[in-house]
Amino acid sequence: MPASARIFAAESAQAAAPKTFAALPAVLRAYIVATAIAAVAILGWQTGSARFDSPRLFLAVLITSVLLAATKVRLPLVPSGATVSLSYCTNFAALALVSPFEATFIIAVSVWSQCVLNNTGRNAVYRTVFSIANIVVAAAVANATAGLVGGLSIGQDGTALVVPTLAGASVFFFCNTLMLAVAVALQSGKSPSTLWMEQFLWSAPACFAGAVLGMCAAYLIATASTFAGFVAIPVVLFYWGSRTYLGFIERQAAMHMATVEALARAIGARDQTLEATKTVSDTHVRRIQRLAVSLARRAGMNDDEVKGVEVAALLHDIGKLAVPEHILNKPGKLTPEERQLIQTHPAVGAEIIGAVDFGCPVAPLIASHHERWNGEGYPRGLRGDEIPLGSRILGIVDYFDALLADRPYHRARSEAEARLTIKEERGLALDPRLVDMFLAILEQEMPLTGDTAGTERPAPVVEDAPVRDVTPAPLENVIENIARANTEMGFLYELTEAMGSRLSVSDTMAMLASRLQKLVPASSWALFVCDENDGISRCKFATGLDAEWLLQLEVPAGVGALGYLARSGRSVRNAHPAADFRASGLSDRETSLQAMLVCPLRVHERIVGALAAYHITPGYFTEGHESTLEKVAPKAAVVVHDAEVFDKVRTESLTDPLTGLHNSRALLDHVEKEMSKSDRYRAERALLVIDVDRFKQINDRFGHQAGDRALQFIARAIRGSVRSYDFCARQGGDEFIVVLQDCDAAQAIERASELQEAVSGIPFEPAPGVAVTLAISVGHSMYPSDGRSFEALLRSADERMYADKSARKRRSAEGVPIPVSVER
Repeated sequence: MPASARIFAAESAQAAAPKTFAALPAVLRAYIVATAIAAVAILGWQTGSARFDSPRLFLAVLITSVLLAATKVRLPLVPSGATVSLSYCTNFAALALVSPFEATFIIAVSVWSQCVLNNTGRNAVYRTVFSIANIVVAAAVANATAGLVGGLSIGQDGTALVVPTLAGASVFFFCNTLMLAVAVALQSGKSPSTLWMEQFLWSAPACFAGAVLGMCAAYLIATASTFAGFVAIPVVLFYWGSRTYLGFIERQAAMHMATVEALARAIGARDQTLEATKTVSDTHVRRIQRLAVSLARRAGMNDDEVKGVEVAALLHDIGKLAVPEHILNKPGKLTPEERQLIQTHPAVGAEIIGAVDFGCPVAPLIASHHERWNGEGYPRGLRGDEIPLGSRILGIVDYFDALLADRPYHRARSEAEARLTIKEERGLALDPRLVDMFLAILEQEMPLTGDTAGTERPAPVVEDAPVRDVTPAPLENVIENIARANTEMGFLYELTEAMGSRLSVSDTMAMLASRLQKLVPASSWALFVCDENDGISRCKFATGLDAEWLLQLEVPAGVGALGYLARSGRSVRNAHPAADFRASGLSDRETSLQAMLVCPLRVHERIVGALAAYHITPGYFTEGHESTLEKVAPKAAVVVHDAEVFDKVRTESLTDPLTGLHNSRALLDHVEKEMSKSDRYRAERALLVIDVDRFKQINDRFGHQAGDRALQFIARAIRGSVRSYDFCARQGGDEFIVVLQDCDAAQAIERASELQEAVSGIPFEPAPGVAVTLAISVGHSMYPSDGRSFEALLRSADERMYADKSARKRRSAEGVPIPVSVER
């Protein structure tokens, strides 16, 4: 059979084939019915010639045909899931060995076997019916054509079969494939001739080779007394040849996919997505590919669609080639112009890939992989099922993997946090049905375990003194040396540029770590700052493996690798991190890191800190790594020092100097962010306005210093009475504001009462021997029910605060300007 019945199950690049006969276009339904009627008519006409002269021969050919049909092999690089089998041989042998009815019956059963047996999916009944009817008609026309030029009856002269065999094979091939092409064209709306050229012409050699081998086998069976061995020879040769060809095709497919992956890795290297991980094969593009394929299969996509997702997973970011690298790796917030440029990369990627024929839909998936389920994505703002299924799959997997990786513009999250974020985006950015499937896949393939779950980590060897070159360093790859030499100068130039930017310590270190990763591959990076007062080196930033443990390190001078560096001022290579963990009061089992490279950071000949790289392989770091880090360290020290100064200035600019709470500038920024989060997650936010009662009388009677101390006492009481993640600010004068997350109106009123009780319980002495009871009035407002702007919320809360103040005055004793003072 030149073309598998699975070809009729092919799908267009945009839509899946209908699964029911009623869902087909009316013209296609009529075409299938007409073909089936023609096949039934042919079988009816041939019934009269049925004679079954040799039942054994009939059964032997039938069984052989079924077995060979079931051994079909999918062609790797041929579109539409096409297959080939050895049933070609038995189809033509049957036409020569038995009566037309018997031959047609054998061929029909063979087609049924190829459609049903050894099939990865379940064919719709109408597809199987059409495939059988198609072959019955093609075989009848081929047999009639061969009869016009001598017939397929076997005589003593085998050469007489050459012309009828070739004529029959030609008619069989064209009749079968053209009928299939018309069916697919009626389903997909494409041109029948184009489909025939793309999807069916490739099977012509197999058809003619199968016909010749089948007729040779039939001739040997009919004329030789000991034919079994002779019959096996051409079949074995054909099978060996087809397997050799398919092996070559599969190797070509593997090379093709390897080339695509190499391109994807090159793209990832530009935007820092090709990060160093625990294993060489565990990279961004491979993880996305693996998870995307699993999700596509679970979502019910067919083989061709899964192949499209697999390729698109590798090349989904190819459009970033059109985005400047300084924008891709910018640690800070993007400008509107930069964001607009970033948002062009899906369309650019689709345009690039659109010119390549992968045999499966790829470009449409790349074009829409940043669309969001709620319609707020880009580039076209598609919503819900308007987004291609493959694009929705890529969006989920890419988002999840990005959360787990350190990038210049954000810190990596734990896997548990990443899963929670994916769940929170269910129905917002991500397809809710696919999110459920994806989380089920993660739970099945990568179940979360606690710190003590699973196998216990082996206890590392602990050395109190730093050890250089614990094990012989591996020879560096020549290409890596060349790449490092060519990258070093560019990296130093980037650092020089970064010195002029006013970034935070976290942003600066994220940028440094991402750039350094190219030169010194590491499992983790950390920044330590040396305290001038106590000499302790404290971790201020960590990223990568075991970052949560590195952030807890506080190493005294003279102890462990960091203490040795602080005391001697020398770099330390391939020391074991366990000594630093022990010096910090942590168990040396808390880390899987086995080697560290630490370089001092000096500013004006003074050691201000250390830059540390860690790896899970003992003795991993080489002299080349150490030399690179020492070249980078002087400029990195300046960048980090400037960033610390900037952090301090920024903190001071957003902090009220009297109370230590946030000031009004920080308040405005925070309220805007909380309103945006409230809109996104549909959760309420509460704003409390607090005013100190009779504060002017305290200032007038006891002086401004006493008033300032009262404000400090009240600020501490407020901060201590709310949750750690609630926001407290001094708005100005004697007014404070608290922003409460995930809080309804009833809870806000309750929290206001708790604040009033906390303040009234403060033992405050404005002057020696004088005790005064402090009091506050509180009003609340709710976002969004009381307003959708800060001004509206403030106005609503002010009204309730003054109402509360009036009520408190009515309840207090008249004529008393200040709470009763008690002389001690």
